[in-house]
Amino acid sequence: APPVPPSARARFTVPILDGRPSLTWDVSEPGPKYRLYRRTKDKPETPETKLNPPRNTTSYLDDAIPVGATYIYQVSAVNAVGEGPRSAEFM
Repeated sequence: APPVPPSARARFTVPILDGRPSLTWDVSEPGPKYRLYRRTKDKPETPETKLNPPRNTTSYLDDAIPVGATYIYQVSAVNAVGEGPRSAEFM
């Protein structure tokens, strides 16, 4: 079978650190790189933001958002073939 992008069926942990989410995820098929997507909960019409955590990491401190704001996130795994499907949404 030809190589395929990894799936990102993820389980998230989102503790709040200094008022901002510190995201950690476990994935069923690891990839060398992950991509996070963030959008506001209160304004769904606002364009989403694509975040690029460092390679080979499954955590990200989202310190670019206002303290106390609520956002919705998704993660995808990326390998040499491409980006796999996104995970379920989480807050």
